[in-house]
Amino acid sequence: MNSRLFSFFLSSHWAMEPAIFDQMRAILERHELGEKLAPAAIRAAIGRAPQTPNPRNRTYDLHQGTAIIPVNGVLSKHSAGVNDISQPEGTSAQEIQDALRCALADPEVASVLLHIESPGGQVDGTSATADCVKMVSKAKPVWAFADGLCASAAYYIASAADRIVATAAAQVGSVGVMAVLRDTSKADEKAGMRTVVVRSGPKKALGSRGEPITNDTTDSVQRIVDGLAQQFYDAVIENRQISADQMNEVRSGQVYLAQEAKDLGLIDAIGTFEATLQDLSEPSKRVGNKPVRRDSTQTPPRAQTMNHDQAIKAFDAKVAELKSKGSKTPTKDAAHKFPDLHAAYVAALNARTAATTHR
Repeated sequence: MNSRLFSFFLSSHWAMEPAIFDQMRAILERHELGEKLAPAAIRAAIGRAPQTPNPRNRTYDLHQGTAIIPVNGVLSKHSAGVNDISQPEGTSAQEIQDALRCALADPEVASVLLHIESPGGQVDGTSATADCVKMVSKAKPVWAFADGLCASAAYYIASAADRIVATAAAQVGSVGVMAVLRDTSKADEKAGMRTVVVRSGPKKALGSRGEPITNDTTDSVQRIVDGLAQQFYDAVIENRQISADQMNEVRSGQVYLAQEAKDLGLIDAIGTFEATLQDLSEPSKRVGNKPVRRDSTQTPPRAQTMNHDQAIKAFDAKVAELKSKGSKTPTKDAAHKFPDLHAAYVAALNARTAATTHR
């Protein structure tokens, strides 16, 4: 077994549905005991069917101008950390961010749909992915579709989208953070081993494997968990504009069926994937979203005198102005009120993305 991987699992903080977390832990423990599971056995252990590979090896499918970006399985900053070890296939934060940036720069993409079926995963990388969703949504509508399970870190990412739709039986939420401490000190003692940690400060490397779990250890971990959870709560409040009463319910950490999630403001609508994709693919049916992005080569005359930095600064200034006047959706409102400037802003974002992609 890769002991480094198991140590990573225990030392990381997770925004993840607990039942799936327990499945992953159980599989890792089987690996640690020397039982190497093949991908097919892992699928059987978690009750998941094999994924159909994309024959074109694309990062997203394109349907009538909508890029469909999959967000599947356990999420991690780097998917190699879990794929074929605790699950057959997961999604990394970097993969999602790369797909979003490609969709932003792709002139054939007018909108983006995050197709989510995930229990969540590692905290690290989640907020950056949500920020990437927001960045793309300034130029092109980004919707999220909860297909079965959209929990914890997966919901964090979805909350940044312009609109969230879920199937009637979908489970949504699990807003919060967790960490697992494993006390192996007694087992090690029985095996004739004793762990001694030499530390420079009293709280350095608390929770090291083989040491007894003390109150200082749990207090230290709790402090980090609470801090990360507050970041999660703040993001949901900002992204979804939910009330204090709704947030008090949501912070319990449980998942909700779609109708209850809708009542709590966690999602916008209940529907099918096909209908959601159709609505997003037809500009006339996009509810409360930005207008269709103009081709970046068709920059309006009044914006042609601006360079990219000026266009971005000018549009951001309009967004800030509308926000100061009480707009709850300042970016969308600015896009509607200043279409020429918005088109120049989109062209500037595309140019920056293209420059980053080709470095």
